[in-house]
Amino acid sequence: MIRVIYRWTLHPEHMARFVAAWWDATELIQTSVPGARGSVLLRSQTDPHVVIAVARWDSLEAWQAGRQPVPDAAPDPNVVAMNASTSAATTYEIFDELLDWPWPIPGQNPLPGQDEATLA
Repeated sequence: MIRVIYRWTLHPEHMARFVAAWWDATELIQTSVPGARGSVLLRSQTDPHVVIAVARWDSLEAWQAGRQPVPDAAPDPNVVAMNASTSAATTYEIFDELLDWPWPIPGQNPLPGQDEATLA
């Protein structure tokens, strides 16, 4: 499991348009791309022009496959709207998921080589 953290700096007047486009784009990804496991959008309290999204994916390979353009498809209007709303380039960073609360969940082993007794 991985998490991808995206960061955008937005034009102040485009916040509502960006949020609506993010919602629509994320809904499409979650309902049509294998391995997509959810996403949350957050706005900074220290700089209200900055938003991040934290997306969960089954694997790096699933995320990479989901980023591949569909041949002969028109650009996604939601992505176009999101990009038009930004005042700086989008950045992202990929993290391996170590644990996700709540844990322990019976029958799940969160870390390779460790069991519930080891982590207790």
